[in-house]
Amino acid sequence: LRNRDIEDDGEGLIVNIPGCPQVARTTLPARRVPVTRAWEARLRELMAEPGIDPDEFVTWPRVTDNRPNLQAITAGLGRHIPDRSRRPVINRLRTTWLVGHLQAGVPADVICQGAGYSTVESLARYMQYVESPDLATQTRLLRGDASTER
Repeated sequence: LRNRDIEDDGEGLIVNIPGCPQVARTTLPARRVPVTRAWEARLRELMAEPGIDPDEFVTWPRVTDNRPNLQAITAGLGRHIPDRSRRPVINRLRTTWLVGHLQAGVPADVICQGAGYSTVESLARYMQYVESPDLATQTRLLRGDASTER
């Protein structure tokens, strides 16, 4: 994620993800993904640092190499988020994002679009991490009541 890939659309931050060929045996399409409100303030802080270079990666300055490794990413996050309990674990970020949106009741097709998946079957492996709502909420949802709050 480079500084140039983030924009403010007036309602919040958007990450413009370029297409990515041959990731996990498939090609991920270019897409625009809103930043969750929980991360928006911290991302704005990072973007406000003086002398920011659009080609640098957001989490660590002065790195423009196209092939940063996990160690470099983790070190960059450590500089910006010293509290380990608040620091994301790199290899869990995507799973956390997906499960969080599934748990919140975001429609599967919307999640797939943001994740770059072509089918909802791609979400199946994450369903084991989604907590089922209580019986009353399940009943309300299956009846088609307007509220989907859990």
